[in-house]
Amino acid sequence: MSSSSVPPSPQTQSISALSSTQAPSPRTSQSNKKVPSKVWEQLKHYQENLIYLPLTPPDSRTVVQTPDQHEMPHYVPITLQTPDEVKLAAYYIPHISDGKLSPHTLLYCHGNAGNIGQRLPIAKILHLGCKLNVFMLEYRGFGRSEGRADEKGLKIDSQTALDWIFAKEELKRTKVVLYGQSMGGAVVIDLASRNPGKITAVIVENTFLSLPKLMPHVSPLLRMASFLLHQIWDSETAITQIDIEVPILLLSGGKDDVIPQQHMLGLLKTVREARYTAFTKGLGFDAGNSGNDPTPGRLIRRQSDSMIDVEESTRGSNSSLHEKKAVRPSLLLNSGRGKKGLVQLLLKRNAHKPNPVDVELETNTGRSVKNVYGVYWAEFPNGGHGSTCTESGYFEAIQNFLRAVL
Repeated sequence: MSSSSVPPSPQTQSISALSSTQAPSPRTSQSNKKVPSKVWEQLKHYQENLIYLPLTPPDSRTVVQTPDQHEMPHYVPITLQTPDEVKLAAYYIPHISDGKLSPHTLLYCHGNAGNIGQRLPIAKILHLGCKLNVFMLEYRGFGRSEGRADEKGLKIDSQTALDWIFAKEELKRTKVVLYGQSMGGAVVIDLASRNPGKITAVIVENTFLSLPKLMPHVSPLLRMASFLLHQIWDSETAITQIDIEVPILLLSGGKDDVIPQQHMLGLLKTVREARYTAFTKGLGFDAGNSGNDPTPGRLIRRQSDSMIDVEESTRGSNSSLHEKKAVRPSLLLNSGRGKKGLVQLLLKRNAHKPNPVDVELETNTGRSVKNVYGVYWAEFPNGGHGSTCTESGYFEAIQNFLRAVL
């Protein structure tokens, strides 16, 4: 991929965030008390240098490609101002068709290392193929953004970007999708967990349960000192705090040698269990009582004003998407009947907003994307950490997911 310096920005916009990020994790404070202040500061900077890689490749802080170099000429270079007075670079790429702006906006949070310019080929496919407005955020310490990267700062950065979207007149009524790769996955999981009612869908590729759980894989010597980690990124907890009505697509590479696939499988298990518990409570069942537990594969029907009739939908021979489009349900349960038919239990007929449609998506390559409780899973057996997005069916899975939930 060729690179060139960013030309002087003809149009720059700035905004201060409308809200700030959450307080540091209690675990961080406890670790701090165990270590002398000077040693702690040195340890903190060492961890940040070890974890965040803004200088990889070496010219990543000075050479940043622009969207017009990738056939997206109608972009706006943005400068964001965070509450802690850090200036961030960003690209806003509106999608206009027949004179109308797309009603859907994607906030792109990239992975560790490099800059937003190096992710423009991916942004182009999402922008043109999925017909999305795309907002590409450059974290502090990366690319042309000021500051130094750390967990607290990146959480502020993502919130600032989201607030910019909702403050902009032409975008504030659009449906917002969060997309994050690797470290960006942790960023969007956290952001979605702190913004109930604002996010329409979340897409995550090859991210981790938490840094303390990842570090032993990176360096076995760190296993004994994991309690000293200052950067936590507890996605395992945060993903369970995302609004239950927000559909989540997890994209996993089977040959990821940076973040073992067990992390993505762990996130899948954690969020599905959390939503299953929420669903059963919503039905008036005790999740701990196996006799009353509406497990997948068992159809539970109850007469109630909040219930809608149960139907089984079938796939048409020429359809690549299996779904039932009926009323606007709030919650859906998959009976586990597999590809030949999904029995859906539709709840809360008078929901205020659309909900994840209980579907099984199939790409033209035959790859299926499974959905249980609004959590979709797509696995790419040969996908590596940086190459999963190049696997056959990757972008088609995203496109079909978005068609189902937007």
